Amino acid sequence: MTAPRKPKPSPQHAPKLKPQHAPKPPHEDLEFLQSTPARPLRIMAEYLQPMMQLKKENIGDTIVMFGSARIESRETALTRLGRLKGESGQALRVPAREREILERMTQLNPGPLDTAAVETIYQRILDESIRIQVQHGLGSAEIAATAVARKSAQPKPRKAVPA
Repeated sequence: MTAPRKPKPSPQHAPKLKPQHAPKPPHEDLEFLQSTPARPLRIMAEYLQPMMQLKKENIGDTIVMFGSARIESRETALTRLGRLKGESGQALRVPAREREILERMTQLNPGPLDTAAVETIYQRILDESIRIQVQHGLGSAEIAATAVARKSAQPKPRKAVPA
């Protein structure tokens, strides 16, 4: 007597067998993913993952801030600068240095602001920097009065005239 034959499993239900020596698929192979040849894949994933997360959260626009929480505030940095200048006997205001800064900023100006507007903006930044240092007792009140007088004597910024 022969044993009854088991029916053959249909191809749809047959278990998928894999040889033990078969390599892992690349997306499951951690050694490959960490290798130099896979670097483009990692870079692409660093782009795609946040993009998909933003899309999932329905976020269309973002602002990226570069920097560090360890960077001091402008006021703290200016106070420290004023203290160092005072300790070394340097003046808070150095007109030649200020002219150099203003000239460089106007040369770097690609527009649409005209030269006078750029000079006005950067002069204001310089004046406020000195004001903060004086406010913290790191320089002469005379310098602050000069900055205030210059600010009130400045002409109103002109509008850029289209060429």
